[in-house]
Amino acid sequence: MTTTKSNEPTHELPTPQQNNRSDNRLPSADVEAEARDGIIDSNDEAEAMEVELEAEAEAELDVEAEIEAEEEMEEGGRAQSPRSTRRIRNRMAAARMRTRQKQHLEDLEQRKTELEQRAAELEEELREAQSRNNPLTQSIENLTSMIDELTSVENTMLTGIDECKSLLLNLERLLRDRNITRNILN
Repeated sequence: MTTTKSNEPTHELPTPQQNNRSDNRLPSADVEAEARDGIIDSNDEAEAMEVELEAEAEAELDVEAEIEAEEEMEEGGRAQSPRSTRRIRNRMAAARMRTRQKQHLEDLEQRKTELEQRAAELEEELREAQSRNNPLTQSIENLTSMIDELTSVENTMLTGIDECKSLLLNLERLLRDRNITRNILN
């Protein structure tokens, strides 16, 4: 706090750097993280950084304009009350918050666009994979039906073979019985 000629204390407004203590990330931290994750390429990163820097510059201009307005009021010979100082600080904080919200909304919209584009690419890849898969699926179905037919034929043949064996056994018995009867009669 400083004192004026009338020995009344006045409150100093925080500088833009002091007001941004809660947001001590570098402007490009989110952009760099997304670039590492492969979400955006370097051109998008540069554009995003430019947008962030422009938004920060606008916020600083708003804060500087508020500070200048406060200084003009002080130069007018009037000492500011704590209430008016608080109002100015609140206005500056609200301006910064609006700027951050606007930037955040723009970032979300950009992210949404990127995700929609990626979803469209993935859907196209899925359609391509399905189109490549359809002939294979048809081939599998054809082979399955062939195997079923062959299994049916095999079962029929095995049944026929079993019947032939049974007939042969019956014939052998009949021949034996006939030979035995012939031997008895002779």
